[in-house]
Amino acid sequence: MKKIRLRRSISLNTVMLYIGFFCVVTYALVEHANTSIPMIYTIKIPLLLAGGVCLLAHVKTISRVLLRKNYFAVLLSALVVCLLLVWSMFLNRSASFGDSPLRRTFRMVLYLMELFLYMIVLAEKGRGKLVVNFLFWYLLLLVVLNDALMFSGVIRFRDGRYENYLVGTKFNVAYLHMNLLTMWFVRSKMRPRRVRFAWVKILLMALLIMVICLRVDVMSGVLGSMALIALFILSGNPKGRKLAKMASPTVLVMTFALSIIFVFIAHWVISIPAVRFVVEDVFKRDTTITGRLNIYEDFVVNMQGHWLTGYGLGNGTAVAQRLFGYNNVQNGVLDWVLQVGIFAAGSMLAMIVVVFRQLSRRRGQALAPILPLVSLLYMYIILGMIETTMDMSFFLWVAMIFLLVNERHPEERLKDSPASLTGLTGAVHED
Repeated sequence: MKKIRLRRSISLNTVMLYIGFFCVVTYALVEHANTSIPMIYTIKIPLLLAGGVCLLAHVKTISRVLLRKNYFAVLLSALVVCLLLVWSMFLNRSASFGDSPLRRTFRMVLYLMELFLYMIVLAEKGRGKLVVNFLFWYLLLLVVLNDALMFSGVIRFRDGRYENYLVGTKFNVAYLHMNLLTMWFVRSKMRPRRVRFAWVKILLMALLIMVICLRVDVMSGVLGSMALIALFILSGNPKGRKLAKMASPTVLVMTFALSIIFVFIAHWVISIPAVRFVVEDVFKRDTTITGRLNIYEDFVVNMQGHWLTGYGLGNGTAVAQRLFGYNNVQNGVLDWVLQVGIFAAGSMLAMIVVVFRQLSRRRGQALAPILPLVSLLYMYIILGMIETTMDMSFFLWVAMIFLLVNERHPEERLKDSPASLTGLTGAVHED
């Protein structure tokens, strides 16, 4: 039998693919690290420019598959988002609060387009599992470094009377650990035979996250951990109805709608005795939910004249401090409305719905590895009722779902490659 030699060399295009993707992912995962390390701010645009340059090596692949229905639909929706962001930027070029949104809008447009274009290339090459492993180890490294500094106290990051951390604020610390738990669960779903005590490990990791959240004093992180585990349990049976419902774009839209409606019914919700008991006695917070109810009351009034284009991307903190007396508006969707207006914010939600429409066509075992990511997104949307959770890493997880839904497996790629089929046939005959 003739031996078949496996090619061990890696092409330059592959190297550029991995370097470029690393740059884009790094931009998302260290987005808030500049609150502790100001130098991070200066490397954000270089990271995206490097990612764009590396992407040029795959123009041929992108142009060949660009008009495929699934790819084109998501890219078109992302393009609409970018155009509306530019429109908001143009009308807010002389910002009444904060700074000009030019630089931040430029970064956001580059990030969104590069992110989804890289996912298309990776989907075509069948690199879903490799990306999952890479993100898991990257997140694990960040968690180890952050927690080592946090617990050892070797380096302390402070902003006035508040303590910051390697990856940003206390909220970023909580979300980082939740992201790691989710990627671990995704890997578990991709390797079901190797995980005998998966649920025990997940519960232990969730308990660890709760301890971390208590250490940094993020009660919403404790709630988020509990919500995430509950969603993991609901998505545990690949053949169950509940799993299909979570992947439904209708359920997604309803969840987003609930996140917005909560702003207008928050006073009524807090007045419920059981809820008041949890807020005041369990989480030791006041009945304004640390000022959130005050913000929600004034939001509509302070948006007069800015509903269409917002106050400018990146000016959320400056505007919230000036108009509300707080660092942000404490709601994920409203935070985007405040910055870029209802049209751009609505187009972002529409882009996510487009991805979920593609997800909803997956069934059974094909859907199982993706459900932890779906659970993570729902957790962020639920927490988004009282926090600003829709940052760059949020869109990274949306794009990861897009990748795993559209990933072309080896047998699919072979069908489209006559040369590969010929080589495979020859190898079979030689054996």
